Amino acid sequence: MSHGSDRSASEGRTEKRIGLAVAAALMAVILFSALFRLFEADHDCAGDDCPICACLHQCDDLLRLFGAALPPLAAAAAVYFIPYRSRRDAFFLICPTPVSKKTRLNR
Repeated sequence: MSHGSDRSASEGRTEKRIGLAVAAALMAVILFSALFRLFEADHDCAGDDCPICACLHQCDDLLRLFGAALPPLAAAAAVYFIPYRSRRDAFFLICPTPVSKKTRLNR
């Protein structure tokens, strides 16, 4: 019974939960920014110091920022989430083995 392995598994679950919480928070921010932008697009502007317009500009900047980050994030996620088996199969397709060539190894 190794307590170190239990601790590392627990830490891994904690890190996973923190990552999911951060991802959920980012998704909520993006969703609420888009909804605010949608519902307040035709508001009655109060002039140059309109707080709704200022918030709309912040939402636009935030959505533009996340929109620019999506392609690199999608590429990184695609590389990270490729299953191990697919990577292993791709390696063996590039590097043929006697088994993959069906070579008979008896004398």
